[in-house]
Amino acid sequence: MHIYLRQEITRSRMSTQSGAAPMEKKSINSPDEVRTFDKGKLELTTFTNGITIGRITLEPGWSWEKCVKPIVKTNSCEAPHTLRDYAKER
Repeated sequence: MHIYLRQEITRSRMSTQSGAAPMEKKSINSPDEVRTFDKGKLELTTFTNGITIGRITLEPGWSWEKCVKPIVKTNSCEAPHTLRDYAKER
């Protein structure tokens, strides 16, 4: 799967004659960072404008309480995010 992201840049930095901001293409199959934890992993791909896309894989029996809370020491996930379950769309 590839993610395309249009970067927000100032008009003086635009490199195309059409005036559109350049596109950046990255594959989430080659993440910039992988974080593993008990019964799961989080793969992160970061674009040059700072936006990060993540893909999480969780195994049966996973729970925040058992698998992540001991590492991050918070009662729930504190990262801002929007979720989309692509597995259900197949």
